[in-house]
Amino acid sequence: AVKPETMRRLMVEDFSLDAKQAFSRDMFVLLFLFRGMSFVDLAYLRRCDLQGNVITYHRHKTGRRLTIAVSKEAMEIIRRHENADPGSPFLFPIIKQPGRGEYRQYANMLRSLNYRLMQVARTLKLKERISTYVARHTWATTALRLNFNPSLICDAMGHSSVKVTE
Repeated sequence: AVKPETMRRLMVEDFSLDAKQAFSRDMFVLLFLFRGMSFVDLAYLRRCDLQGNVITYHRHKTGRRLTIAVSKEAMEIIRRHENADPGSPFLFPIIKQPGRGEYRQYANMLRSLNYRLMQVARTLKLKERISTYVARHTWATTALRLNFNPSLICDAMGHSSVKVTE
């Protein structure tokens, strides 16, 4: 997990990044804001999963149905990066050709995103490593440090049991 100061810098500091790095940083922040959502769940989010300021989806790994209230900051990121292809059912341009090797497209984007996050960390001179998984772990660690009940953290992350969360 990254320190709160690092998370703050990633969320609010305005620094010079190219478009792909900015997209990667924004996806990292969004994963954190979405209660540590896994990248596979973000990749497969559909436009219809977003109703007003609420996202409802089924966790890819466990099938659990989860609901997330979308903050103003998260909505700004969604609007900045939502899929421009009106024919795509997906909310973000991660899987660009629906129905054609979707898992391969997701996996390729995951590798690219994590590589670019390493570049972002270098640009910011971070000592910590950042990746899509680090965003998930950072949310859980932050919730634990704020004394959230472990069963609440478990439910929020869509884990199958508190033992998995621990």
